[in-house]
Amino acid sequence: MRHLSQSIVSQIGKITFSKGFFPHANYSEKEKLKKRFGYDLKRRCNAEFVQAYEHFAGDLIKICKKLILTIEAIIACYAGQCGTLCRRHSFCCSGGKRGAWNKCFLPAENAGLNPTTHDKEHLRKVVSSRLGPVAVNKTKFNTSTQKVESVNRAYTRTNSKATTFSRNFSPRMHAAVLSVNNGPESAIHMACDAAVNST
Repeated sequence: MRHLSQSIVSQIGKITFSKGFFPHANYSEKEKLKKRFGYDLKRRCNAEFVQAYEHFAGDLIKICKKLILTIEAIIACYAGQCGTLCRRHSFCCSGGKRGAWNKCFLPAENAGLNPTTHDKEHLRKVVSSRLGPVAVNKTKFNTSTQKVESVNRAYTRTNSKATTFSRNFSPRMHAAVLSVNNGPESAIHMACDAAVNST
């Protein structure tokens, strides 16, 4: 899920938006805003998906139907037309002053972006890559590989590939798992207690 979300940032970075897409900004400011917009859009899409998943208790059919409408609400919201669409179809924006999605990447004087029809088509494609039916089916369990990656790092740290621990390989792996599950400090205390009790 993390890699799918990260692709939103790279997709936004590759798009050539219209000149007026970021109002009142010169070229260097536009490049900064573009990057910040990519991260904000990633955060928004993830939040919408998680809230939809919880709201419909993982029912994929209901989630897909709703998120198709949510995609249009997100585009309208960023265009400064935050209102009815957000109230009806967004899980993260109330459509009013209270509870509205905070577009913190924009300068205070800007109420929203100024997308053309062509810009909206680009945005629709990017948002659909995270909230469209295909993406929803790929992330239907709402899980992440981060835990697996952290365990693999712990294994590598405990048992370096450059050294062969033929005699105590298994205990070292068990120690790595204990540390990941309980934290280094608790793992040390637990290991010491086990050693004392075994003598």
